[in-house]
Amino acid sequence: MSSTAGVLIYAVVFALVIWRLSRWYVLLRHSATVLKIIGNDKDDFSTIPAGVVEQSLRYPHPGGTEEPCRKLIPERSQRRTAFIVLHGASPFGENHPAINKLTYALTLIGITVYIPRLPRLKALHIDDETTKAIAACYRHIVAVDGWGEGRVSLIGTSFAGGLLLKATGAESWGTVRPGAIMTFGTYCDLEVALRFVLTGKAEYGRDRIETTPDPWGQIAFFHNYLDHFERPFDKQVVRLALDHFIAGDETEGQRAMAQLPDRERQLLGTMLSPSSSAALELAEEIMDHARPMLESLSPASFAGSIRGKVWILHGRQDNSIPYTEALALKAKLGRNAVLNIAGHYGHNPTEKGPSLWHQVRHAFGMLIFLARFLKAAEN
Repeated sequence: MSSTAGVLIYAVVFALVIWRLSRWYVLLRHSATVLKIIGNDKDDFSTIPAGVVEQSLRYPHPGGTEEPCRKLIPERSQRRTAFIVLHGASPFGENHPAINKLTYALTLIGITVYIPRLPRLKALHIDDETTKAIAACYRHIVAVDGWGEGRVSLIGTSFAGGLLLKATGAESWGTVRPGAIMTFGTYCDLEVALRFVLTGKAEYGRDRIETTPDPWGQIAFFHNYLDHFERPFDKQVVRLALDHFIAGDETEGQRAMAQLPDRERQLLGTMLSPSSSAALELAEEIMDHARPMLESLSPASFAGSIRGKVWILHGRQDNSIPYTEALALKAKLGRNAVLNIAGHYGHNPTEKGPSLWHQVRHAFGMLIFLARFLKAAEN
């Protein structure tokens, strides 16, 4: 080999190394920017930040309606990728404050972001209708805005994460392959996750969690699965009264409850009794009846049909869905999953754990995890 050829080879290798390092530098810088914005406690991002343009569009929901979808566009430095961010079971829907922070952060690093409304999740119902809505929204965005193969990545938060995983394996998904897929704070077995909501207890392998459950979670459970009671009672009047408690209107809820017939009033009183043995017995009745549906929505039962690699992010401090579900999901997916248990986060990316040391210790791992996800989205 001539000296000239040797010099050229070394120059090419050196250039490739520098290019590789520069790409990682950019990804790490973007990852740090996202984490900095998410962790900014001084700004609730109730208004659109400078550098972000918001548009409104609609997508055809399988139920026959046209549902809204927020579209965030970076004013400059637009990348060749887009993200769809899916909200969890919350009345805030696509306008959840934590979703705002995450999506504005992604837009500010040059990514176009879509946040569709998922009406069933907004109404706190976890069922198969949302999987169909996710697939319909993805197909619509890809077709209308002309995104190519692998150019649209997805993030499913909370209960939307498990439903997203089911949607990607359904025939209704379409033929255009998505980019990267991330779940944040989602479940592997829906029944296990719901039991945690009711009891505050969960375990996987040697990991065990025991905490005080949020009473609102129990109310949301009965609101969601009221139709799965087999005993006779007037479900409509109970639901109307329960809606007040779901909305946080205790006064109207108590007033509506006082007007119920004795049987319905006693039943609602049991539902509102936090962690009581009677309430847990009612929950068992529901889950016995709803088990086939719960299994059909659980990644544990359809892990083999999930397309591509899944990036699993979960907060160790999560008091809504236990981090043990992330461990179980990783075990089910094996090499097709990348897992990060963030010790300094709770159920949403703005909810930090109590220890500053934990925040520092886990920040680096989170930085690398997010940079790798952004890299997968671009590839």
